[in-house]
Amino acid sequence: MKQKAFTLVELMVVVAIIAILSAVALTSYRTFSAKAKWGEVLPCLSDTSLRLENYRTNHGVYPVNDQWAAINSDGDCSEHYEGYISVFEDGAHYVVAFCDRKKPIWGVTNNDVWLIVDTSPSAVHYRNSVEETTEDVNPDHEGNIPAECAASW
Repeated sequence: MKQKAFTLVELMVVVAIIAILSAVALTSYRTFSAKAKWGEVLPCLSDTSLRLENYRTNHGVYPVNDQWAAINSDGDCSEHYEGYISVFEDGAHYVVAFCDRKKPIWGVTNNDVWLIVDTSPSAVHYRNSVEETTEDVNPDHEGNIPAECAASW
């Protein structure tokens, strides 16, 4: 009686197909995971900007750099991102930056950085670690991005 079995070539083809499908699935999962984290940071940016404006309305000036206690009791509002405030020397402008230094996206060595400048209506995805891109911002604002966010650039 003749036994039926898979040949080595057939087994290698199946393993190759599984590897390709796994690579595609892992890339999709990483992008999905990053977008979920990005959805978490956007409300934090808006909330922090509103708190800064509220502080300025009540005190006449923005708080001193990194004075989170003045605007946020627990220091940050995101599980994955750390927030930083940088007030310009003139005291009339600020940059709020959130960096994923707490729990970086798996397999990514660079920080993911989001910015909001003054009362800008939209957040800037300054450093996109998934797509490995950096968005252009005003050089004055770029100089005020806290060093903690730039640590792994």
